[in-house]
Amino acid sequence: MFYKALADLTIIFHISFIAFVALGGLLVIKHPHAVYFHIPAMTWGALVEFYNIPCPLTGIENYLRMLSGEQGYQSGFLQHYLLKLVYPGFTVNTEFLMGCLVIIVNAIIYSFVIHYKRKNQRMRK
Repeated sequence: MFYKALADLTIIFHISFIAFVALGGLLVIKHPHAVYFHIPAMTWGALVEFYNIPCPLTGIENYLRMLSGEQGYQSGFLQHYLLKLVYPGFTVNTEFLMGCLVIIVNAIIYSFVIHYKRKNQRMRK
């Protein structure tokens, strides 16, 4: 039961990490130092999608599931939990597009953050 709980916590952390990769740039508005955590996380997330790199969190979850007597899964986290519902026709091209989407969405977010910061600096002068 202990290992199953740890595996479930790993899923929660994994989902949180994916959300941070996708939208963590929004935190930079209120917490500018978040950029030092978000840029590497975003880069990792995009690289995982571009090069089909196995995420270590998936391996940790599978290992914990096996220790708890459950069976792990062979596919990646997104493929196993979300893609059957959201992306039934998931392909390598879709993975590449998801990596591009991470970069594009965050480029837009950061452009707004930079614009917002510059606007505030001008108003203070």
